[in-house]
Amino acid sequence: PAAAVTGPVVPPHATSVLVMMNSHGNAHPRHSHKRDQGLDEHYMYMPHPVPPTDDALYEKIAWAGDEDVMGQVPFGPHKYRWRLYGTQLFQTLLNVRLRHPERKMIMVNQSCLSAGHARFLFHQPFVQHFATAEWPVLHLSTAGPWEASISDFWGLLLDEFELAIRLPVRRLTLGEVFRRAERRYYAQNVSLKAHNDKVQCSQPEHVPLSFGTVNLHEGRMSDGRAMSELPLWDVLLEEGSSDPS
Repeated sequence: PAAAVTGPVVPPHATSVLVMMNSHGNAHPRHSHKRDQGLDEHYMYMPHPVPPTDDALYEKIAWAGDEDVMGQVPFGPHKYRWRLYGTQLFQTLLNVRLRHPERKMIMVNQSCLSAGHARFLFHQPFVQHFATAEWPVLHLSTAGPWEASISDFWGLLLDEFELAIRLPVRRLTLGEVFRRAERRYYAQNVSLKAHNDKVQCSQPEHVPLSFGTVNLHEGRMSDGRAMSELPLWDVLLEEGSSDPS
């Protein structure tokens, strides 16, 4: 039963992990008096709060930058306990990198502002200090760092994952799976694509007029290939061969 699980749920021999996240997303400044600097704390809402006994999970999160975090409405005070922050995601992936440097992490993030959770893969201080370009991480998001998201991409991506699994002879890569879903997404959201293209050059960076831009951010595997170049079936075969049972 779930209540009995107290330790890690990913076995140590796992060579890859797929994480799919689907929720509402938002962000707030790290410091309430320093807005619009592009360094917001991005987060996703969870369906339940973290217990007060686990407050240590938020020790390195600048949650106090949210001026309403202790207000009564909604959810009562300590609103950060209802949130999974992008900083926490980075901390988790850093831990994986240190303990299991070859483990491939594939993340699908369906939420508003979801590309902000991948900041560690494109913001230069992270890339330079933590060498995140060398991490075997792939992050797919359904909105830019300050964009609203729409729901279509999730189902299309799952369809393309299924196709890649059903047709192993085609050896579709993770990047091809993404691009196939992306083409279908914009084909059925023609007005969204036209709107985003129109406002691209005139919109403020941190208050965009665009919405629903799907993104792929990635690092590299130990052989130098980008994560998007990895055939999905190679992931499955490698994982199957690593199972000690």
